[in-house]
Amino acid sequence: GNIIKEGSAATETNVLSADDLLFWETNGYIIVPNAVPAENCAAAAELIWEWFGMDKNDPATWYQSHKDRQGIMLQLFQHPVLQANRDSRRIRKAFEQLWGTDDLWVNTDRVGFNPPETEHWKFPGPDLHWDVSLELPIPFGLQGILYLTDTEAEQGAFTLVPGFQHRIAEWIHSLPKHANPRTENMHALGSKPLAGKAGDFIIWHHALPHGSRPNSTCKPRMVQYITLQPVHREIKHNWK
Repeated sequence: GNIIKEGSAATETNVLSADDLLFWETNGYIIVPNAVPAENCAAAAELIWEWFGMDKNDPATWYQSHKDRQGIMLQLFQHPVLQANRDSRRIRKAFEQLWGTDDLWVNTDRVGFNPPETEHWKFPGPDLHWDVSLELPIPFGLQGILYLTDTEAEQGAFTLVPGFQHRIAEWIHSLPKHANPRTENMHALGSKPLAGKAGDFIIWHHALPHGSRPNSTCKPRMVQYITLQPVHREIKHNWK
């Protein structure tokens, strides 16, 4: 294929339209389609199968323990295939639009494998949660997840509560004095699983409760976590 040189005019077009930005403003998340070429996603999925010694055609191999497996998180960070996805121009441009700056660095995060539930293996979480301090006001911050394979809603899909960035302060203030927001039933707030295609990239505001869900299909959910952020951003050091 034709490689577009970084910084050429062709790379500077916006990825998110005015309608996308309106949807983002309301819902606090956006799905960027075809963020990564299909062949890159397939290569990353293949890497996961091989690295963890699993056979995609033999579900019995999907549950074996491995030193780099922690629940549905796989401690696999450094690989050219994963780096190629982190270097996606469409992903970078979407983050630049939402942050309002092109001075962003990409983190080196891991991959995920959420197999179907069985009699012997139940979804271990993480269920809905936040990765940010709940000290108010919560500063602006973004997180992202790439679907490496087509993912149905009930295939352990990524799940969040749309629009919660607008409600979180009021909701926290409404809780009884000694309640811990992190142990509340967040599905009751209106959680929504997000189905997607291989190469779809979901960006969400970190004030949204988010997580995975039990997989009731016959295929695993395979993902890569990717985030771009400014070096200088507001971080609350008081963890609440």
